[in-house]
Amino acid sequence: MKTRILYRLLLLVLLLCPSLVAQADDSAVYFTMGVHNTLGCDASNGNCIAKRAPSDPSDPFFPAYWISDWTMYRVMHNYQKNPPPYSNPPATLAPADYTVSRGTSYYDTTYIPADGDGFGAMMEHYEKYCLPIFPIKNNNYTCSFVSLGNKAYFLTYPQDRPKDMPACCMFSPMNHPPRQDFIKHLPYSATRSQHLDASVQAYALDLDSPQGPILFGYAFYNKASGQPPYRQPQSFYFSGDASIANAPIVSQNYTGFRIAKPDPAQTWAQVAAMCPSNPPPCQLFEPPTGQSNGHKAQIAMKAILRLSVITLGLASLPALAREQALPSSQATQLDCQPPSSAPAANASQDQFDRYSWQLFIALNWPAQDRQRGNPDCTRQPGDAGYTVWQTYKSVDEIFLPGGANPGPWNTPQGARSLGIINIAALKNSSLVNAIDQAVGGWLIDQAGNPTYYDISANEASYDYIVANQFYNADVVSRAANIQFPYGVIEIKSSWRILGPRDNASRYLTMLARVATFDDQGRRNGVTEAFLGLVGLHVITKAKGYPQWIWSTFEQIDNVPPKALVGGQWVDQPASGTAYSYFNADAPAASLNQSPCDWQTQGTQLVCVPKPGTTFQTPNPLNRVTPIADVTQQVNAAYRADPGLQRSVLKYYHLVTTQRPLMPDNPGNPLGQPTPSLSANVTMESYIQPNSSCMNCHSMATAVRSPYKSDFSYLFKFAHAPLGKTIKDED
Repeated sequence: MKTRILYRLLLLVLLLCPSLVAQADDSAVYFTMGVHNTLGCDASNGNCIAKRAPSDPSDPFFPAYWISDWTMYRVMHNYQKNPPPYSNPPATLAPADYTVSRGTSYYDTTYIPADGDGFGAMMEHYEKYCLPIFPIKNNNYTCSFVSLGNKAYFLTYPQDRPKDMPACCMFSPMNHPPRQDFIKHLPYSATRSQHLDASVQAYALDLDSPQGPILFGYAFYNKASGQPPYRQPQSFYFSGDASIANAPIVSQNYTGFRIAKPDPAQTWAQVAAMCPSNPPPCQLFEPPTGQSNGHKAQIAMKAILRLSVITLGLASLPALAREQALPSSQATQLDCQPPSSAPAANASQDQFDRYSWQLFIALNWPAQDRQRGNPDCTRQPGDAGYTVWQTYKSVDEIFLPGGANPGPWNTPQGARSLGIINIAALKNSSLVNAIDQAVGGWLIDQAGNPTYYDISANEASYDYIVANQFYNADVVSRAANIQFPYGVIEIKSSWRILGPRDNASRYLTMLARVATFDDQGRRNGVTEAFLGLVGLHVITKAKGYPQWIWSTFEQIDNVPPKALVGGQWVDQPASGTAYSYFNADAPAASLNQSPCDWQTQGTQLVCVPKPGTTFQTPNPLNRVTPIADVTQQVNAAYRADPGLQRSVLKYYHLVTTQRPLMPDNPGNPLGQPTPSLSANVTMESYIQPNSSCMNCHSMATAVRSPYKSDFSYLFKFAHAPLGKTIKDED
């Protein structure tokens, strides 16, 4: 997007779009050029991303967490001829042109707020002189802006708190920390980059409005420094309130930038200590008469001031960990075909969650007879027969004994044969290398039966494997550049045996051959069982996402939901519901604990039941990370859709959608997994607190191979040709 288009967009929002201004007035959710939410940004305006010229330098990024002090200059004179960025102190200004105050910024991308709404924490603390962008005549007081996940708070302190101002108020319910690549929303300024002896990269949005010029921008040093090296921030500068606060230009110049985690007790904990459970809305843009000197901000000026503080003052630098957003008004969609494209990388969480549901519905559409992987669009969800994904090729069909060619895609489908193999946790199977991390074990439900797993792939994946002979372990173990094409889908499913006391009408079901085991977990036979689906990982390599998109669903009766009670997340089992993996009477210390006493037997790590237990002892679970509110709202919309009321899909819910926030960032090949945690209780049962699908699969390699396998563990199941062995190089 060209700079002038950005100007027009902003002016349109500020001056000509009363609907957005009204929305800001009513809900305190503001247009922020895409920095803190997606309001007003979509494909029609390039998602508010500024266009770069080929000669422009690459955009800087920031570390995941850091602390920096700064000196703030409120410039009252001579700023027209001497614009920022400024040195520290401003060499182009006289001391009489500005006043000086100080403060500190704190950022931590790993923070998750107690209510689960969003991720990341950020605090900007202004010591003895608050940010002068509001129409307040006296800013000589200490204040802090604190952003916890999606919510932003404004704090003041008893030693100098102004009259009529609360200790804590809610600034905005949707103002998340800026992303590491937030600078993409600001135009590059070659002119300003010549300041400070051309030692900086400067970015600025300069606008003219009926109320006067508007400026907000950032400068970064153009040489990396520190350990690890980063192009550190030099300053951020913006227009303040000129009429009442007498701050035409404000510049915060960073000093002592350091990569360190802030102490929560000194930063984020202030919100819990100072804020009531329902903080009052802030009145900073319309302060009481005693503070504003009787002036009232006009609508356009209020929007300008809000944009200045939200886009710059409240969030100078990023804090990333888990992103959530307010749900959009987009209606649910039922379609037999999967989405043709994924949302843009900077889209909100609810857009990705809707994408996951659309994919889930298409994959669970009834399949065509004798046409594997194709939906029968003349039928509806809930009609009898296999679903689309159930006709995908299983690992048993792809990786044949002796590394044999599995043949064409559309072969007749036989009965499924399930084991307890789980790549996320070592099981009793020679198919999993002995050195894979032993972090799990089998999972026994409350009825005393094991949970079974199946892994399958769509035709695009199958064709790629067959074309490259990657079904042969001898070939794939030497493949140094495995790259699946876009359009590949992998499915991992988990199943439990349904008995007479289970309500099978709440499950997607199938008959399958399953392994049987003795009381020590040793396989001793095969039987046929009636199974119900309890978990589903859908992994798709969507165009533009080389790190894939990861959607995980569960049956709603696995474990109870959680509620925030007294500042703690507490399980809330529904009366009369028999949960498949939760036991309300189980001691807290027994929840989510691996059943295994791991022992080395030959080259294998083998799970032996812990003392006092057997293979039939239930393993009680609960959910560690609550499902985010925004995801719950998307779940509620789809589960209530009239088109799903004949289908068992209404008894499933999305846990989360994990994806890379920056899929094309060469400095971060993993792409910044967002949200940072993703756990299905039936698949990552014992590693929930640290579980990340993307982190785990980024380490995937083929069987006995040192080479990465493009986020896929499928090739762990490949067999060597008869008479051959492969050296284990893992």
